[in-house]
Amino acid sequence: MWAAVEFSGGLQEFHGRNRSSLIRAAELLLVQAGSSFSRALGNTFRQAIAHIFSKEKMQTEKMLAGHVQATVERCRGSAGERIIVGQDTTYYNYSGHKAMSGLGSIQGNIKGCLQHNVLALDEQGLTLGLLDQQNWTRGGLGHLEKESDKWFNGLAAVNKQLAEVGKPVVLVQDREADIFRLFKAQRAANVDLLVRVHQPRKVEVSAQGQPLPLQKAAEQLPAQGTMQVRVYRNNQPVILALSVSAAPVAVLPDKDVRAAQPKATDLFLVVAQETNAFDEQGACVFDPQGAACWLLLTSYAVKQATDAFQVVRWYALRWRIERLHLVLKSAGMQVEKLQFDDVHTLFNALAFYSIIAWRLLYLTYLVRQQPELPAQECFQQPEIKLLQAKVKEPVLNLEQAIKALGKLVNFQPTKKQPLPGVKLFAQALLKLNHMMEAINLWRDFSLQD
Repeated sequence: MWAAVEFSGGLQEFHGRNRSSLIRAAELLLVQAGSSFSRALGNTFRQAIAHIFSKEKMQTEKMLAGHVQATVERCRGSAGERIIVGQDTTYYNYSGHKAMSGLGSIQGNIKGCLQHNVLALDEQGLTLGLLDQQNWTRGGLGHLEKESDKWFNGLAAVNKQLAEVGKPVVLVQDREADIFRLFKAQRAANVDLLVRVHQPRKVEVSAQGQPLPLQKAAEQLPAQGTMQVRVYRNNQPVILALSVSAAPVAVLPDKDVRAAQPKATDLFLVVAQETNAFDEQGACVFDPQGAACWLLLTSYAVKQATDAFQVVRWYALRWRIERLHLVLKSAGMQVEKLQFDDVHTLFNALAFYSIIAWRLLYLTYLVRQQPELPAQECFQQPEIKLLQAKVKEPVLNLEQAIKALGKLVNFQPTKKQPLPGVKLFAQALLKLNHMMEAINLWRDFSLQD
């Protein structure tokens, strides 16, 4: 079972029954994605799992310990020469849960909590797992002195977990991480930074040696060529056509930092300007008023055009972490509907659900990367037999299994979209589980007859 791998390396200080219960619960919740906590587990088992979440000595770090170890091993054995790591924050709205104690403000009078995830990927975008997660409420449990500390904590986790992984690592962040101190923060020898920048600071383009405002400097970089990348807009896949320019730069300190502080050097600025956009059917969806312009600052050495294109591709992979948050919120896990008495219990539940959400996302992309993987690697034999009965043909590999699974929810493959996305995948797993339950009930009924 997949869940046994994710929990086998952690929770040593807890009774073995706790680990076994969490493994069973994770398996049940995956195949019943979208079902409520109570409905998926049943009342008695739900209470047992909630009790584990509520234990005083249970913490997010402990819940994720086994999964993090498994993630590091997947990184070590992954395809490609480099690991891409994205980190980002999401907000959970629990304003409707009046009985939950310890919630804080996430915006105005909206009550909830915040979560910052650090997600590892291979260079093709396969989600390898979480390396770190921070949960907190403002002014309450897990409170950060400065919320910007989350970026430094994420970097520290990457340094700790991947310094000895045997592969170079690129840590990717969006505009909120545009912090001068981050560019100068200590990194493991194999870790590079990639940050989308926007702050109105001055940048020194090495070829010119003259400090310029960021936007002005971006306009003067040498052109490298054009390329296309796939991203998400409004939760819909979009292919962007981009013109790319790049050059080595140094970044000057912020105005509120001591002038004597040294500038950040050995950095490269890559600019990707959207020139066109298409949906998956090839129709033009370009909006000149909303065209993307990514200003990407990286410690990775950009020596030629192919390096600049690589940096843009790595940045585009950052959307995978937003897909993880989508799965947690609406495309499978529905975690904003969880109801517990306090945020300590909630935080442990969120960490637990994050492992399941990762698994759902992992399977969604695994079939795109390894379609010939044997179907039994991800499905049990009775499930494969059911899928074969549905399509009336052999189901031998993962691609055939996922296509058959899609037919359970009337997914119609096209040339542009041959496989179901994560939301339909979750719905299909739920349908498969219901069908297996019905078959087992009928079998038991027939034996009693």
